[in-house]
Amino acid sequence: MEMIYKIFDWDKNFFLFLNGRHHPWLDYIMLGLSSYLSLAIVCTLVVGFMIYKDRRWGFSVSLFFLLSIGFNALINNMVKWIVARPRPIHIESWQGIIYAIEHYESSYSFYSGHSSFVFCIAAFSSLFFRNKVYGVVILLWALAVSYSRIYLGKHYPIDIACGIVCGALVGICCYRLFEYYRKRKSNIL
Repeated sequence: MEMIYKIFDWDKNFFLFLNGRHHPWLDYIMLGLSSYLSLAIVCTLVVGFMIYKDRRWGFSVSLFFLLSIGFNALINNMVKWIVARPRPIHIESWQGIIYAIEHYESSYSFYSGHSSFVFCIAAFSSLFFRNKVYGVVILLWALAVSYSRIYLGKHYPIDIACGIVCGALVGICCYRLFEYYRKRKSNIL
């Protein structure tokens, strides 16, 4: 049990260190990276490119892609309700200590839905496109979105790390399901 307390203590201290590295010019960038609009735009672009790249399987892979995102969100929300870890911005004793642009959100912290969402997108789409440049760009974007959640005071580093792992696993598993579906369908046709 002592080890768990040490991990949580490290998590809080690392959060305070990372959150304390802010600059006014970064505020708008971090808010933009975390906005639902920017996430929706990237998701829409990925779906469009999937359909454009593969005329035969584009709609099917897009459906699996969107279902993976929905399944990922379902798992994330179930874990959040079970764990019920408060966000850093909800800790009364940290008011005035942490840097938070947005001050209130009703959902819980563990694990990060944004990190999980963007890494689900990154894992699934990287496996589909199989392009190194795309893979690097989508990975850097996913890391930037994930970091923005600490910058904005919404999540601890462990929330981010678990979100990355869970989102990537869901993306990979759902892509493998798509490959299985495509193989079965190709054998029938």
